[in-house]
Amino acid sequence: MDEKLVLVDVGSMGGPEPEWRALLDSGAAVAIGFEPDEREFEKLPRDGPVRYHPYALYSESRPLELYVAREGGKTSLFEPNSELLSRYPEPERYQTVRRVSLPAERVRTLDQVLAESGSPAPDMIKLDVQGAEKAILEGATRALESVVALKLEVEFLELYKGQPLFAELDAWLRARGFELAELRRFYWKRKEGLGAAGRGQLAFGEALYLRSIEGYRAAWAGRPEAERRVKTLNFATLCRLYGLHDWAAALSGQ
Repeated sequence: MDEKLVLVDVGSMGGPEPEWRALLDSGAAVAIGFEPDEREFEKLPRDGPVRYHPYALYSESRPLELYVAREGGKTSLFEPNSELLSRYPEPERYQTVRRVSLPAERVRTLDQVLAESGSPAPDMIKLDVQGAEKAILEGATRALESVVALKLEVEFLELYKGQPLFAELDAWLRARGFELAELRRFYWKRKEGLGAAGRGQLAFGEALYLRSIEGYRAAWAGRPEAERRVKTLNFATLCRLYGLHDWAAALSGQ
């Protein structure tokens, strides 16, 4: 079994996670990235430690519309909710400047891509996809069997029409053995109250989920000892990478 960490970066604008860079540069990890916005895909390096694909990931391979936003990082497979966004400053950042009809061959599931490319099973998935998180995870059921960490953007306001919000996504992940380990929260003030006291309304966040230690132990109990040792080491490395040293210690004590 390969001892390298296997990382998946969905929504790769700007390159890999800062926390991943040392692992990738040292050769301790390999990564595969996805960025469907052609403007951002062209900026990504072709000779670095990450293999990038211009696919949009989803729950199934089928034609979809991509709403290309004025500001990079706001492009989505969901239409921006202009009525809601107009309550807050700078809604033009989300304005659709171009709609791209993606054929089915540009829309894949993560399970399809990993199988076709012969990629090893992932340890961690990062999602920054403006509302499509749940749909992408629904197309990654095989990959999720090996994943022990997930980092994803979650919304508390419906920034994109019809997108699943945090409560729905949280329940979906908990039902599959993941626990919320960390939540970085971001707040927006309404236009009329920008100068008012307070921090505004909870709008979105960056959530880190980890496989529950008890669930992990049960799932991997029947695996060969060598595989279990490598997986546990990789899981503990990711825990320490994000400052969750108690999780790492608990894993080491099993």
